[in-house]
Amino acid sequence: MSFIAAILNSAVGANKNHLGLFNNAGQWPLEVSRVEVVSRLDAAVTGTGLSFNVLRTTAAGTGTAATIRKTDPREVVPASVAAAHTYTPTQPTITANSELATLTISSEVAGNAVSNAGVWQADKANRIDPILLDAGGGIVVQQLALASVGEVDIYVWFKVRKGKRNGV
Repeated sequence: MSFIAAILNSAVGANKNHLGLFNNAGQWPLEVSRVEVVSRLDAAVTGTGLSFNVLRTTAAGTGTAATIRKTDPREVVPASVAAAHTYTPTQPTITANSELATLTISSEVAGNAVSNAGVWQADKANRIDPILLDAGGGIVVQQLALASVGEVDIYVWFKVRKGKRNGV
């Protein structure tokens, strides 16, 4: 079972948690194989870059439910899987020293420029395993301190790892 959690047209903002994926109490772990950011910056900002981190979380936070898309329309999204954005009032609980990946996009490009870049990509040929999310674990895509003007779309590709139970 493969899925894509997504947030479209998320306004950029310093230190903003744009999209989180959380495995609440699932019987099976989740494998995150790719995280991608598509930016549409409205104005060039000289001497800066727009940076994003993928971080582990231990609590989902309270936010607006994000759409989880099915790669196979016959599949059912497990009830234990949650994706969210626009966190208010509770932000996800980020695990200390848990940065898994970082991406910086140049914001010096002319207005209305579109940039599409992978933040995280599992790659078996190079022995880069997917990010594993057991029950009670998640990730969040967080913009770092620098603000810019524009929007981003964020996609998280994941699947349910059948055959191996959480903690085993």
